[in-house]
Amino acid sequence: MTTRSVDDLVADMGITSLHPFQLDVRELAGLRPGGDVLLEAPTGSGKTVAFLLVVFDDLVRSAPPLGPPSIVVITPTRELAQQADRVIRPIARGLDRRTALLQGGVAFDPQLRNIARGADVVVATPGRLLDMCSRGQVDLGAVSSVVIDEADRLADLGFVDDVVAILGFVPGSARTLLVSATLDGPVGLLVDRLRPDPIVVRVGLDVERAPEGLGRGSAQTPHLRVEITRERLRHDLGTLLDAAGRAIVFVRTRHAADRWAGWITDDGRDAVALHGAMTSAARRATIDAMRLGDASVLVATDLASRGLDLAAVSLVVHLERSDDEIDYVHRSGRTGRAGLPGVVANLLRKEQWRAAVAMEQRLGVVADDASLDQVVGVLGAVTAELRGLRPLSPWHPPLGRRSSGLL
Repeated sequence: MTTRSVDDLVADMGITSLHPFQLDVRELAGLRPGGDVLLEAPTGSGKTVAFLLVVFDDLVRSAPPLGPPSIVVITPTRELAQQADRVIRPIARGLDRRTALLQGGVAFDPQLRNIARGADVVVATPGRLLDMCSRGQVDLGAVSSVVIDEADRLADLGFVDDVVAILGFVPGSARTLLVSATLDGPVGLLVDRLRPDPIVVRVGLDVERAPEGLGRGSAQTPHLRVEITRERLRHDLGTLLDAAGRAIVFVRTRHAADRWAGWITDDGRDAVALHGAMTSAARRATIDAMRLGDASVLVATDLASRGLDLAAVSLVVHLERSDDEIDYVHRSGRTGRAGLPGVVANLLRKEQWRAAVAMEQRLGVVADDASLDQVVGVLGAVTAELRGLRPLSPWHPPLGRRSSGLL
């Protein structure tokens, strides 16, 4: 098989114009082969493409194909592992390399067969990978690069010790690429595992900030507060969803996700739920329904707040608000990605208003008070623009223009 260059394969993804920080990461990593890389960047800023460029450059230089894995990508959840594998697999194939997806919640045997056939790149959740390494079913002795993706989320979910244990199966000479939205708290334990003097690239938080003015600004993602009452909540939410082409509605619990998805469907809209109590197959079916257009509304817990890339999401609704600032940022980052327009709507009762404003001020988010009609008007313009953009593939944001490489 004739392999192609990494740049050609990335261009096939529709990414023809890279962000300067992505080029910086790739150049610095290339100047120091094997050097550890610490990438601190907010959601929606393009971290995925940045580490992919380094990983595949490393893969080209790695051991002959179809031996023990040479690249390992660790993600916090099954959904993120599936998403990463979906992106990585075609590029690996173009380099005449094979991938294996190792995730919990599904049978061991098919994953063991994939490993036995030879896999150059392993994408895995930490629990399943550690389990298989401990049993001697996966050999990480030839690994040259480890990606720790969404390290802050791994820490939030309590996987720091598992990741540290996995790194114990990896040669000390292997490069580590740690990708995180923040270095606060337990993430520092993983940072401490890096060799002294890592390559450090920090991306500003401007992609998370809402613009000044209703529906205007370079970020194209206004954060709007809408006062609601319990009695009219279902009706007002339906009005917003009718104006939005595709939307994600965030709630606190799995029961709320199921209940609201049912109500929205009963009201004549195609809605699906996503939460941690679902099986892996059910979660995958939900995400596929959104990607393929069989559903237009995703009602989700914070399981969907990080790493999930769905094309042309015009609206994120904080229906049941989170008191966690980082969750708010990541929820909101599911729209307005890759420089495309979007709207973040906070549906608030009077007694919630003060706490919401205080959180926005701490985050530096510029938000506006808006009537329901005003939000519908902004959504109309956003949805009309997104409808004119043709999705390049089921996992990629819609591209009617040249891609900016922000995944």
